[in-house]
Amino acid sequence: MRTQPTRCRLSALTLATALFALPSSAGPQTAALDVARPAQPSAPLSPLVFESVSNEPATPAVHKLRIANPGASKSGWKASASAPWLKLTPAEGELEAGASVELEVALVDAQLAALHPGCSIASLEWRLGADAPPSSVPVVLTRGQDGWTHLAPGKDSRVVFVSSSSGDDFFDGRSERLPKRTLAAAIAELRHGYPDWLLLKRGDTWNESLGHWKRSGRSAQEPLVVASYGASDGDDGARPLLRSSEPNSVITLPAGDSPARIDHIALVGLHFAPQSTQRESRSSAVTLLAPMRDVLIEDCEFEGYEVNVTVAATPGRKQNIRLRRNLIRNAYATDGPVGHGIYLEAADQVLIEENLLERNGWNPAVEGATPSVFRHGIYVQSGPDGCTGVLLRGNIIASNSSHGAQLRPGGAALDNLFVDNPIGLLVGGGAEPTEGGVVAVARRNVVLAGRDLDAENPRGWGLAAENLRSGELRSNLIAWGRTEALAFALLLEGNTPGVGLRHVLAIDNVIHDWRGPLRIGGTREQLGPLSLERNRITSSYAAPALVLVADARALASVRWSENSYAGAAAGDAWFTLGEARLDAQAWSVASGEVVGVPPAAPEGGRPTLESYMASLGEPATLEAFLAGARAQSKSNWQPRYTAAAVNAYLRAGFAMR
Repeated sequence: MRTQPTRCRLSALTLATALFALPSSAGPQTAALDVARPAQPSAPLSPLVFESVSNEPATPAVHKLRIANPGASKSGWKASASAPWLKLTPAEGELEAGASVELEVALVDAQLAALHPGCSIASLEWRLGADAPPSSVPVVLTRGQDGWTHLAPGKDSRVVFVSSSSGDDFFDGRSERLPKRTLAAAIAELRHGYPDWLLLKRGDTWNESLGHWKRSGRSAQEPLVVASYGASDGDDGARPLLRSSEPNSVITLPAGDSPARIDHIALVGLHFAPQSTQRESRSSAVTLLAPMRDVLIEDCEFEGYEVNVTVAATPGRKQNIRLRRNLIRNAYATDGPVGHGIYLEAADQVLIEENLLERNGWNPAVEGATPSVFRHGIYVQSGPDGCTGVLLRGNIIASNSSHGAQLRPGGAALDNLFVDNPIGLLVGGGAEPTEGGVVAVARRNVVLAGRDLDAENPRGWGLAAENLRSGELRSNLIAWGRTEALAFALLLEGNTPGVGLRHVLAIDNVIHDWRGPLRIGGTREQLGPLSLERNRITSSYAAPALVLVADARALASVRWSENSYAGAAAGDAWFTLGEARLDAQAWSVASGEVVGVPPAAPEGGRPTLESYMASLGEPATLEAFLAGARAQSKSNWQPRYTAAAVNAYLRAGFAMR
């Protein structure tokens, strides 16, 4: 049942919440973090985050870090960075008793060119005096791309054309006029270690695969490219279709006469689909097993495999993997823990950017291909064979079986749109968590329309965090949960395998109309420092609390500041602390925060994905939006069907920064 939210403002309390307030930003190019705050509870040392796209300058340009000497005598201090792309000014000095010094943390531009896209994580360490234990804070640098990747043949590239409709294997394949017919014959013309190009005619179909891939390019700047040419009938730019009867449409494996590693390859503008729904062995469109580096998969369509894209641990690691602007849809399985859009392990520096990941993990048209807790849109593994340096940026992740994305090894999730998933995004966690916890950043994501997995598995979780040694959840919008079960928009869970939640800041998030908005799970020992600041929580549901802290004693590890609340539930049921229900006044006494009121909704109410579509003059449905997203390609790129456009519309309607 939904009713109008009740709003309440309390008079200022004589509590010391102001002591824990973060310093304000020094402008759009400067962010500040003060580590000399009072304890009880202490402020989290959440990550310092730099964001960059393509060759644009990173933002902010500078972070500021304050070091204080709390002792009774003068002390020397020294600070250092673990990565060459970071610099500190100053890096050492002396502090009088009770004094502090402000350090500037900036990037070294000359070092950035050597970094791959993805998420780079370093740390700053400082100590007072030679014998004092060190303190540290993580630094996260995200590097995305903008637009399409520029690729062009080199002077000595061999360009081979292949057409199933007009080709002949007796042709030399060196021109559009004389293409090869079969993929096997065309691949035989390519050279290992050269920047050769294999071009498939748009609109053509092959009932064969690229098979066991054994050829590398020359370098990251001169990759071997498999792409397309020409225009299909009707000039609609349809991607060439590879309908494989084999388990893998393309696989790298250091076996037989294959080189020990495969590097510098790009798959661009191709469509992969299996010939049959009958599965005799585990299938994947792309399976990367060999040690590799510099892999680009862009503007491709994958559909109908048990796992559409697989990067697996055996037998070696992969570096610089970029999955950009692809359609990754309808992966499904009828048994086993498979059915993912993307499965990743043993990969370092991974960019997953501006893809559509839709309805992976289940298929209502195939008997037994039902949703399960084991099947996800994106599954990124942690632990000894886990991934590092993963950046999820600007993806549309919709209607998947269980999680939209599991980012178990940490990394960064920026500007994604999650819609109609039982669980939107998990950062950290997993049954085999990374030892010591991970560093994770989630910024400006939009999570909409959470739902149950099935009748036996109620879900509807928006954003969940587990096993973090440091993290930041900033400016995410979680709205319009659809499940009728008790769900959670923001689930901060310390009571799972791993270190709990340490040094985590949740700030400027908006939660709106989600049944069971915020839950903090875990004991006092499993949490903290954990800080919730300037979040806005509103709900028109009459029954659930706005905030649920499972263990009342854990409140001592959490600091609350400037959050605002409005709910339709009775005033004494907004907050649940252990077994106790608290009204706003009692909550303020227990938590130490002054309860605020969110801004009133604009006339006409808060925006939805449906109202976004109506604003375009299109049918006001999720299906109409996804139909537009499915039609995206390099030859037909429509910004209106991107996460960036939807998120900007929704965030503006919720008056978010």
